[in-house]
Amino acid sequence: MKRRQAPWILLFLSFALSAYCRGPADKGAFFQQVVSGMPDYREFLTVDELHASLRGLKERYPDLVSLDTVGKTDLGSPIYEFRVGKGKRHALLFGFPHPNEPIGSMMLHYLTEELAKNGKLRDFFDFTWHIVVCAEPDKARLNEGWFKGTLTLTKYARNYYRPPSYQQVEWTFPVTYKKYKFDTPTPEALALMKIIDGNRIDFSFGLHNSGFGGVYYYWSRDVPELYPAFYAFIADQGLPLHLGEPEVPWGKKFDSRAMFQMLYFKEGYDWMEKYSPTPPEKMTSGGESSDDYVRDKYHGLTVNCELPYFYDPGIEDTAPSDMTRAEAVLKGLENERMFLGFLGDEYRKAKPLLTVRSPFVDAIEELLRTGEDEIVSQENAVKAEKEYAKRATAAQKWDAVTLRKFYSVLNLGQFVRLLEFEKNRTAAAFPAVLQKVLNESLAEFERSSGEAEREFSYTVVPIKKLASVQLLTALYAMDYVQRL
Repeated sequence: MKRRQAPWILLFLSFALSAYCRGPADKGAFFQQVVSGMPDYREFLTVDELHASLRGLKERYPDLVSLDTVGKTDLGSPIYEFRVGKGKRHALLFGFPHPNEPIGSMMLHYLTEELAKNGKLRDFFDFTWHIVVCAEPDKARLNEGWFKGTLTLTKYARNYYRPPSYQQVEWTFPVTYKKYKFDTPTPEALALMKIIDGNRIDFSFGLHNSGFGGVYYYWSRDVPELYPAFYAFIADQGLPLHLGEPEVPWGKKFDSRAMFQMLYFKEGYDWMEKYSPTPPEKMTSGGESSDDYVRDKYHGLTVNCELPYFYDPGIEDTAPSDMTRAEAVLKGLENERMFLGFLGDEYRKAKPLLTVRSPFVDAIEELLRTGEDEIVSQENAVKAEKEYAKRATAAQKWDAVTLRKFYSVLNLGQFVRLLEFEKNRTAAAFPAVLQKVLNESLAEFERSSGEAEREFSYTVVPIKKLASVQLLTALYAMDYVQRL
């Protein structure tokens, strides 16, 4: 005869089982269903369109969602926090961690509405969601020239803007390390800090994206049980993995494919200390990242999912090339030095005549201040580290030699915009010398962007595919956290 269980034990077991099996029995199918509902976005929404959507959700679901202004930019633009759910854990998801990275804002545009209207989705997660669709509103607006219509490499570069690190929300969190101290966060970083510190964030997802290449991840810790689902979904979407060189020379992988350890301030500082001809406390100008901040203060899981606007099959060719990694990287650095030489010469002609302090000035000056030291640092690392003596794959060679040119075109586009900004503000007073520099720089931009258009065999990746990968990443990662 079986012994009968006491009612309270049965009740406890039932509660424990329901907590463990929170949500639908087939979690994967449920997540896929949520992701599949995303619209087929054909262009990016502007900052004003994103904010209008949030206000509309607040009006339609006043008892479910909150919308608060957690900060304002130097120009007075609001930074909104959209909040939904009543879980004991807290998640922060924010778009535009850099102002030229809008893919995550599209994911959040869909997710905010889905959370408001989908009770099953809210109930599945033991989380309160804190969502900032645009963490850099003023700077994001400077990229809106390429948000609408058909996207091309040239259109992107011609309307591109990215500030120096000391003006970026993602790299201006406070830090003190060795001989360096940074304690002046931007208003945008202070807004995120307000959310992080006010809620002890358990999971943070800064929605980054790259410009060109394949998909890759950064994680604050190795979570190998999650990777198979992501790789399968990425393959199902027909997206490539990034199989070229790491984004930074000190990047470290968790696996043999596309999962990297998060980039932290201290590791980058130590690498510069080892290889830079200039001490890192003089090279560095910003702070640490939101990922550093969440990890150090609250030990939360953080992830970045890097995705490209543009895809070229060169990024996933793993066949051996005709170069070592060292030869490929050094060739790419040689090309970059030539570009910096041209840009430096042109800026030196223009600088004495500039009368308007545009945002592009700071970006160009910081690039020229640090560019040569960064090249020398990488050259030193290549000569010292044995890994670079190995044969490069075709993807690594393509990344180091060919793709590097793409980023030079972006910076040249910023310089042209600097001169055009000055001309628009000064009108008839625009000096002939500056007009000559503008003509020369614009001609070089058209030459180099045209060369890139011919050299790259690229296609533009649909927004829905990219945003879907980010959304699936959030769902699986947050489920992982709530089961710890």
